[in-house]
Formats: sequence, C-alpha cells, structure tokens
Amino acid sequence: MAGVCLSIGIVGVVLPLVPGVIFLVAGLALLSSANTLFANWLDERLMRYPKMQECFVQVKTRFFITQ
Repeated sequence: MAGVCLSIGIVGVVLPLVPGVIFLVAGLALLSSANTLFANWLDERLMRYPKMQECFVQVKTRFFITQ
C-alpha cells in the first residue's frame, strides 16, 4: 500500500491533475509505521521542516495510522 501511494505521489508531482503531495505524505506515513529505520529518518526530517510535520500529522489522523 505504501508503494502504491508513493508511486501515485510521484506521478502526481509530474501530472497536474493528480494530487501528488497527499499521496506522498500518506506513503511516508505508511512506511514509517512499518519500518523503524525509516521512522527515525522521517522524524529527523519532520523536525527540520515543521510545515511538513503539520501535513503529516493531519494525514496520520485522517487515515487512523498508529505506531
């Protein structure tokens, strides 16, 4: 599922009709809940970019993804 979301997100960055950012964030959220190494990497990025953290939290709460 994470791979599908990331793939759609990458396509969405290129094509203007597909919302790419939301799928990229959803894919990252799914990966972070499955892999601790990726979760640590993502936590470092979220501390560096607070706006990305706000979007990430909204997606996690909307899709009920828990760790």
